[in-house]
Amino acid sequence: SGDFYWIKELEYEVLIAVVDCTGHGVPGAFMSLHAYNHLEHVVTGKGSFSTATILDELNQAIVRTMGSEGDLGSVKNGMDISLLKLNKQTGEVEFSGAHNSGLIMRANETIELKADAMPIGNLAQTKFTSKKEKLMAGDMIYLFTDGYKDQKGGPENKRFFIVPFKEMLKEIAQTDCAEQRNILLNKLNDWKGVHEQIDDICVLGIKI
Repeated sequence: SGDFYWIKELEYEVLIAVVDCTGHGVPGAFMSLHAYNHLEHVVTGKGSFSTATILDELNQAIVRTMGSEGDLGSVKNGMDISLLKLNKQTGEVEFSGAHNSGLIMRANETIELKADAMPIGNLAQTKFTSKKEKLMAGDMIYLFTDGYKDQKGGPENKRFFIVPFKEMLKEIAQTDCAEQRNILLNKLNDWKGVHEQIDDICVLGIKI
């Protein structure tokens, strides 16, 4: 798959990422391994660092290794990513994203963790940004790729789209995580019906 999740537990923090790499099948899987290795390399041996710094360094690493195949705007093989750093002592979460945003569902409130509008593998000098939020007990954090919302199906064979996807997450956020997984899978299969899956899909939920 070109989609994968990555978790790195440090002494007081946990890094969590959901990554959508270019390609499907073998090419996508190759890029997933490439991205995983770079993430591990960027994080290993560092002291205190921000999620934005991690994405900046990951971007530079991908450009160095894949840039010969690129054009003026971005390399041919890159990725979108949502990255969280959860501080287990303070209950604060820091977020940075490359095209992939995240969500915090809190009771009836939806907090969007907005990504920057550029992928990993871009040649611009622009730096990634980060956002911090104080978490509360009962919060549900969602990181996801675009595979679910882009899946075609239903009576008119249209995409699922992001607004219904967010509404569904809001409806199920307070239920048990295992039950949420079942609901997401059943809804996806019902929507898809006889149609083929058009993209890799990854949805990750974290209950606080």
